[in-house]
Amino acid sequence: MRKGFYILVFCLMSYVTVAQPKAYVRRNTFLVGEQTELIYEVKGLSKTDKISFVPQKKKITGAKGVEIIGEFQDTLVSTGKFFTWQGSYTITAWDSGSVNIPTTNILVNDSVLSFPAIQLNIQTPKIKEGKGLYDIKEGFEEVPSSTALFFQKYWGWIVGALLLIVGLILYFKFRKKKEKTVPEISLSLKEATLKEIDALFEKRLWENEGLKEHYYQLSLLLRAYLGKRYTVSLIDKTSYQIELLLGQLNIHQELQREINWMLNQADLVKFAKSTPESTEVSRSIERAKEIVIKTSKFGE
Repeated sequence: MRKGFYILVFCLMSYVTVAQPKAYVRRNTFLVGEQTELIYEVKGLSKTDKISFVPQKKKITGAKGVEIIGEFQDTLVSTGKFFTWQGSYTITAWDSGSVNIPTTNILVNDSVLSFPAIQLNIQTPKIKEGKGLYDIKEGFEEVPSSTALFFQKYWGWIVGALLLIVGLILYFKFRKKKEKTVPEISLSLKEATLKEIDALFEKRLWENEGLKEHYYQLSLLLRAYLGKRYTVSLIDKTSYQIELLLGQLNIHQELQREINWMLNQADLVKFAKSTPESTEVSRSIERAKEIVIKTSKFGE
């Protein structure tokens, strides 16, 4: 009886000394928008050990501004007599400063192990004269290509839309008074873009703490226009990539510099917390319209 007790105590002590939780990142110091890898490890495991770890989805709880990119990955690696469990996130941060990733737990058999907290130092990128800020690499989910999967996922919306369409047809068919239809006026690319820019200016988002949103929408309008104008895809490109693409086209250098300035100005507001005055905001609208007019084809 006493011998069995000593064996049990020895096994427990061996487990405590062998199972070692560890947490670290590939880079503790990185720039806003850059990515690094957050790794959790437990060493000294055996084949029979049961591991339970609940990964977080989009954000690290308790770490303000730290976002998870992609899915959590984990693996079990043999290290001779024992095994090492390793789980990892790819993370990024949108605000500069010092951020603490709090401790988190993992269940090994019936024991709760705690990973230590990690300190991150996120820095604002330095802007070099004549160079634009890089865009933040964004991840996009792939849209399922299977038609059957699409209908299976959205069948409720499809049925609702069909019922709504049938109801509208019956309404317009049996109503007594017919409304006069106004013919649609087809606008050119230039006219449509100028109209959208004016509509954005009328919202005056910057007066209601929407400065970043204003420049974000202005950047999208300009990218969409230039993409259609020169038949290239610019929405998913960084400002630097757009600068290279436009350099390959037959565009006057002065006009290229104007386009690059507009995109870089939007990046400064979005990522570097630049706060231009209201007069500069109005001027950016006028400069965007000038770019549309100068790059438009004759007669548009």
